Amino acid sequence: MCAGSSARDGAVALWNSQDQSWRAAESGLRAAAESARIEQDRFKHGLDDLEESARLLARRGVRPGRRLARAYLNRAHEALNAGRVDLARAALARAWRTSPAATASALADPRLGLPMGLLALAPRLARRRWGR
Repeated sequence: MCAGSSARDGAVALWNSQDQSWRAAESGLRAAAESARIEQDRFKHGLDDLEESARLLARRGVRPGRRLARAYLNRAHEALNAGRVDLARAALARAWRTSPAATASALADPRLGLPMGLLALAPRLARRRWGR
């Protein structure tokens, strides 16, 4: 009876320690995800993160291309929807300078092309439509 009870107690103790370890890991993951979200939100208010990516690529001798241009277009779209027309114009200009071909192909889609075209050609109208 003592041997079975001792084994069962050992198994329960192991189970409890594993449960505590999993809870600690889950808590740590939750904190890391929250920290990443805060960091991402902090960068969404400008172009700092994308400019840093361009600098790092240039330092490695890699010419920024389509992916970075698409990231600038995405930031322009998010900024426009948030009412930040100046940031949207800056991001659109950087996308065009980074890769005109990628920007033109992305703007061929009317859902993105019309708002971005309005932003580029008639910023006052875009400001009235999306500005806050």
